[in-house]
Amino acid sequence: MLTRYRLTKHAEEKARMLGVTKEQIEQTLMRPEEKLYSESVMYFYQRLYNRVNGRPYLLRLLVDKAQEPPAVVTIYLASRYQRYRKTI
Repeated sequence: MLTRYRLTKHAEEKARMLGVTKEQIEQTLMRPEEKLYSESVMYFYQRLYNRVNGRPYLLRLLVDKAQEPPAVVTIYLASRYQRYRKTI
């Protein structure tokens, strides 16, 4: 559960470009379905959502926990989410 965070400029741009809302980012950080270790202090927080058309996609947030507060470095959407899920 991550309650304090900041978005990098790159993450803000990606969120805007992909249509990811602030609420989705906060929900994913506070209640991720999975939190995966990436490297050193980087973690993926991820949560499954449904698009307007009903197709599922995985919201993946790469978080650098070495920064204070932790920084969301980038944002991904994955429609082929099975490859990124560890617990289905």
